Amino acid sequence: MEDRKGFTLIELLVAITIIGIIMIMTLPAIHNLQRENQEKKFDDYERTVLEAAKVYEDQYEEDLFGRSDTGCAYIDFNSLVQKKLLSTTKISGYECKNNNNGIIIRKLKGTSYYEVYLTCDNGKPNGTKNLTGNNDNYNNIKTEHCNSGEDVDPPQLTIKCDGDGDEPAMGVQGDDFKDTKIYYYSVTNTRGQKKIPKLTAEIHDDIVGLEKNQYLTYEWKIYTDKRDQLETNPDYTEKNRTTFNAKDGTTSRTEKNIRIIEAFKEKDKTGKAIVDIRGTNIVDRIGNKLDQEESFKQCSYFYDNVKPEMEIKITGNKTGTNYDPYSGDWINEPITTTVTVTDKTQNNTNNIYSGIDMTTFNNSNVGGAKLSEKDEATATHTYQLVDTNRKEDDEYTVCDKVGNCISKTALIRVDTIYPVCKSRDGDPNWRNKNITIYGDCQDQGNPAHYSDCEQKVYNTLYSNEQSTNKATAGKACDNAGNCVICSEDQPVHIDKTRPGCTTEGESTEWAQSRTIKFNCEDPISGGVRSNCTQTTSETITYTSTTKTTSKTWNVKDNAGNTRTCTKSKVNVYMDNTDPICSHSVSGENSPGNLVKITFTCNEPDGEIGSVVTAHYVNGGFGDQPISPGGGSFSSPYSLSRSYNEGAYGFICRNKAGGVCTYAPEVEKSKCKSSCCGTHDCGGCDQNGNNCRQCPDTCTSSKCCGYHVK
Repeated sequence: MEDRKGFTLIELLVAITIIGIIMIMTLPAIHNLQRENQEKKFDDYERTVLEAAKVYEDQYEEDLFGRSDTGCAYIDFNSLVQKKLLSTTKISGYECKNNNNGIIIRKLKGTSYYEVYLTCDNGKPNGTKNLTGNNDNYNNIKTEHCNSGEDVDPPQLTIKCDGDGDEPAMGVQGDDFKDTKIYYYSVTNTRGQKKIPKLTAEIHDDIVGLEKNQYLTYEWKIYTDKRDQLETNPDYTEKNRTTFNAKDGTTSRTEKNIRIIEAFKEKDKTGKAIVDIRGTNIVDRIGNKLDQEESFKQCSYFYDNVKPEMEIKITGNKTGTNYDPYSGDWINEPITTTVTVTDKTQNNTNNIYSGIDMTTFNNSNVGGAKLSEKDEATATHTYQLVDTNRKEDDEYTVCDKVGNCISKTALIRVDTIYPVCKSRDGDPNWRNKNITIYGDCQDQGNPAHYSDCEQKVYNTLYSNEQSTNKATAGKACDNAGNCVICSEDQPVHIDKTRPGCTTEGESTEWAQSRTIKFNCEDPISGGVRSNCTQTTSETITYTSTTKTTSKTWNVKDNAGNTRTCTKSKVNVYMDNTDPICSHSVSGENSPGNLVKITFTCNEPDGEIGSVVTAHYVNGGFGDQPISPGGGSFSSPYSLSRSYNEGAYGFICRNKAGGVCTYAPEVEKSKCKSSCCGTHDCGGCDQNGNNCRQCPDTCTSSKCCGYHVK
């Protein structure tokens, strides 16, 4: 197969790139060439208009100037077109059909001077082009200056100081000073850019223009910042008087730089320089002369090399206390930070300082901080910021209008938010030891903006006997002095006193049964008590006769306090045995005699449970004391008495209520048969021996006596 040769893709791309670079490089040259061709067309057209005007003057000179060889005339653009001396045309889209176009002809002693006013328009916004550079208005000039036929006005001189028109030019920074900064300020240069002040002079003579070699001169002098008078300047020689030529032409404009900084080499020097400018020998071509005195102008140049002053004040909003803005101490009330800046001191009578540049004020932490303009006349301004919680270094910066700057940093430490403290480690149970309640302190929010707790953990020792559910760890504070009581929600129950010993049911009154409770007592009086673990420690029911006993028992309260109780005499007084009653009878069946009954009551336990009362019943079984009148009797108790016929009762009761009784019945005895026989013997003698006549039934005690039934 035959090989074929051709271009690769890479080779084609390289070739295209090279062609593109060449085109880019040649485009500016093409544009410049087009622009030059366009400007050349405009210049050629301006010359065509001028030549048409000359032809018009030749043809109509009598109409323009009459027979005078000096004067001013005008030819409207449209007149040239109507006279077919000029045709309209478009140049690069611009057409010169304008009613404000024309030619001013100034004639002096037979010589004509032409001023062409030609403004063209391309029909677009701002699409007007002045072809001749004459900025004056053609219609105004022909109306105001070309009617009298001669020029009688002197040349006009306009002097601008530093480009500010009639405003004073101000200040300078010299490039040759390394050890200090000297800025200038002015209406148009309020930020102290580094440039030398400049004088601008514009000389106008709208009729015939100026002669050659016309001059402007200036000289300068220095004022200090403390007195409004001229300061002697050792260098005040011809060096300080400068003359420069005005340019030729009907309108002359020149700019001249001046250096007046030599008097301000001293560091931190602030002052003022006055430059006198006047026109010298300014004459137009027909001899009108500019008056030097009327042309006089002073330009003031101010030098400000002194930094503004700044005062930072921190005031408490509640107490009115003034705090040190640089100490870094925490403040626990809302504060107002007031920043006062000034660029004028009281002894400055000349207002030389440039004043505060309002746009330069800056707070490093607060965006959009602005100075108050309430005292603009003295260049004193304030800024206020209210803070409630912040921990930052606030750097404030401000500059005067020429760029002298000052910075100060206030240490803002304000915390008005109380910390939070929660108590812990309470015990709901009773304890007989001390207890410490701890509290954990937390300061609210981001620690970078809060003072943080003075201590992280607080504690309070509880050692006194008490019972509460509202114990607290105490007062917790942050580093700014905001304090709070830790939560009052912890139980603390402390009882360090041992319980007491008591008995229940103990009595010296006798009873047939007795139960004694040996108790624990935790009295409240004198302190808070936890109460006994068990109300009754032990209960004993006694079953045998007992008067007193000894007992030892243990008690305990809920706090763990214990006591061993010992009591050597417990009053039981229990007797469940009844007394024993007995009796004996004598003198039964003894005629003429009463029967004798002896009643005996005996307490089987001896002295314990001795007889309390003895009673007899006469007739019924009524309970009446026998003797001695219802008093108490000791055991054994015995009573002997003689009784006649009747029913009797004896009761013996011990102190515990035990009872024994005896109820005898006494009746008359029957007579003996030997004595009375079967019939009434009429009674027996006193001794029952001698029978007397008795009834059938011998029942008389006198006959037979008595016996117990």
